[in-house]
Amino acid sequence: METPAGVSDFSGDGVIFSSPAIFLSSGYFAYTADTVYFEQLEAHDQFIVDSEFNRRIHETSCDHLPKDFSWWEDVGFSGEIEMAGKVCFEGTFVPFVHYIVYDPVTQQVHHFVAGMRE
Repeated sequence: METPAGVSDFSGDGVIFSSPAIFLSSGYFAYTADTVYFEQLEAHDQFIVDSEFNRRIHETSCDHLPKDFSWWEDVGFSGEIEMAGKVCFEGTFVPFVHYIVYDPVTQQVHHFVAGMRE
């Protein structure tokens, strides 16, 4: 996989289940990103599956993200995230939902992926 422009120090893991258990899929990625990456990410609109539920990655209130990230411990996330001062993004690329927490000071990114449950 090619690393997108503006991204460095990429690491992560994920587990993808086949249908009908795709909702159990999860992934966690940590990386450093500059603002160019987020501009590209928000403009990305090439969905793999055509669905009315697809939503491009967009900035959102951090209150819209999960309150508990323990679901992603099996794929490498550990600890907690202090949301103060963070910029959050979310989007749906059926069958996956993306939650992204960005620290504009350090440029550190926590990128969580989950199979759709709703």
